[in-house]
Amino acid sequence: MVRSQMLAVLAVTLLAHAGWAAPGDDCPAPLMVTLPAELPFLDEHQYTCGRGNFYDETNTCLYGFANGEEIIYELQVTSPVEVEIVMDPNGGGWTAVALGSNCPPAGDGCLAYCAGDDSQPRVLPCRYLAPGTYTVMVDRWPLPGAECIADFNLSIVACELVRGACCVDLACIGTLDEATCLGAGGAWYEGFDCESFACPLEIHLLPECCQTAQAITTLPFAATFATWVATADGPAGSCNAANATTMQNDVWFAYTAAYDCTLNLTVWYDLYDGLAAVYAGPHCAALTELCCLNSGGVGNPDTDFVALEITAGMTYWFQIGDYGMSPGGGPTLLALSGAATAAPGDMNCNGVVGLDDINPFVLLLSNPSAWQGEFPGCPMSTGDINGDGAVDFSDINPFVALLSGGGP
Repeated sequence: MVRSQMLAVLAVTLLAHAGWAAPGDDCPAPLMVTLPAELPFLDEHQYTCGRGNFYDETNTCLYGFANGEEIIYELQVTSPVEVEIVMDPNGGGWTAVALGSNCPPAGDGCLAYCAGDDSQPRVLPCRYLAPGTYTVMVDRWPLPGAECIADFNLSIVACELVRGACCVDLACIGTLDEATCLGAGGAWYEGFDCESFACPLEIHLLPECCQTAQAITTLPFAATFATWVATADGPAGSCNAANATTMQNDVWFAYTAAYDCTLNLTVWYDLYDGLAAVYAGPHCAALTELCCLNSGGVGNPDTDFVALEITAGMTYWFQIGDYGMSPGGGPTLLALSGAATAAPGDMNCNGVVGLDDINPFVLLLSNPSAWQGEFPGCPMSTGDINGDGAVDFSDINPFVALLSGGGP
């Protein structure tokens, strides 16, 4: 230890012998940290030597790693934060760090901990902390002649949790992190949001061929299904194995575009190497492949994504199956979303601004929810004729001018 550390340890030891606790020694006298005001927080060349062993495996969640001398930090969280906590033992082994909602961290109040015998940093991954009081405890497994940590760094930095759509009973309750969603009893879909994701239907009777394709009537749309029992059908797909003559375990979906839009297609294949082909055509005997997707490999999940420009009135077909020539398949998620690319005044998103837009315009002004139900996916911005960011009565005169050829 450097001279300053030795003096600090000596001071802590003297205070302990005098019956006084130095800051950090125990729960009644912790080192205080206020979040988010002190982010990023860094406490370098700290130590536990001389602080005593007030807490052990009998009253913490660190098992034998709590049997050495420890240090206690109290986190006062004044507003919601997302933080990652890292304790670097600076080359030392047999160390641990714990985060708790109680002091010392124990039982249900032990929110996270990381311990190990190597010299690697102990990381508590990014997590959400609501306003309140929390404890960080740094400790070690005592070895002969090494019952404390002589030198470590503790850092607390802001981070950002991965979020996704959270569905409860087919209703998206928010775009949340996984832990929050699962705590609410929801199913979590990473990377999606409630604005562009429909909580998925569970499909049990599989649409196994093009002629029986599942019809998609509105966007966004999502479905989950397992393809283990689906038989091979239809074309192989241009990105399939070279010798494949058909697509294994395939299922089919079809969507007739209600408006011109950019269609976002996402497919998750859970623990199998899946592929997807997209076709356009009026019926199954006249299909043209637009693209074939296979990211390769087996993932959890393996994911394919594509954005396609589609045209109102055209039918698009989606074939999803297993790569190669051997049957397989597995749990799968299909998700489609799209926003109409409509001009101001095209209130029904048919690609033309005309007299048939009058009634939809009136409906939007009087009952926006009813308008959205009648023209799903059509952007409300089509009614913002004067471009002021709002759809209201100030758009009426510009709309009349647009219909009469005077422009917005």
